[in-house]
Amino acid sequence: MRVGDLEVDIGGAVRAAMKRKAKSVILQVPEGLKRRAGEMADAIEKMGISATLAGDPCYGACDLCSIYDKEILVHVGHTPVGLAADERTIFEEV
Repeated sequence: MRVGDLEVDIGGAVRAAMKRKAKSVILQVPEGLKRRAGEMADAIEKMGISATLAGDPCYGACDLCSIYDKEILVHVGHTPVGLAADERTIFEEV
């Protein structure tokens, strides 16, 4: 999906979440994309997965929000930067 001048592969994140049999995700986006987070959440929900928006500040790939009761964290805008792989986190580059 287009987010301003950027391309975000929300479908790829949803497919990765479905592969992990997730029914819900938390969507975490950096400050500069928060005004478009609702559009991203709507796109996720149209593909059959419940989406909750994380409202806490996000400063990079090492600043992941707590997952609470959700199964998967979709972290938009950053790459894993060498962090240990976590099956509950999907990094979606922009």
